[in-house]
This record gives sequence, structure tokens and C-alpha cells, in this order.
Amino acid sequence: MACPAKGLVRKFMVESMEGGPTDTSPCTMPPPFSSYARDSYLRRKGASINQVQIWEHNYRKNQNMKS
Repeated sequence: MACPAKGLVRKFMVESMEGGPTDTSPCTMPPPFSSYARDSYLRRKGASINQVQIWEHNYRKNQNMKS
């Protein structure tokens, strides 16, 4: 290693160094969502966004009443 690092920095650099080629791919992607899981996710995401918008509206309404 040509780096002048010392101590813990060097230790972590050496530990994270690639040792050689591997037979496995660098990452594995999870299987794609089923249509039911995707629709459920999008429905929950939409409901969460709507809830936050309601909170923001109520907050602004309360701030205007105080002014």
C-alpha cells in the first residue's frame, strides 16, 4: 500500500482493501414487487402524502388564527 496513513486509518484501509476477484456479483437486487405489493405501497405512500398535506394546512390555518 503506497498510502502514508498510520494508526487506525491505515488499519481500516487495509481491512477494506479488496483481496482478489470473487465468483459472486457485487450486489444482488431484490426481486421486483408483485403488482399487489406495488399497488399497496403506492396507496400507502399517497395516503401518507395526503396526511402531511392536511397537517400543513391545519398548521397554516392555526397560525393565521393566532395572527
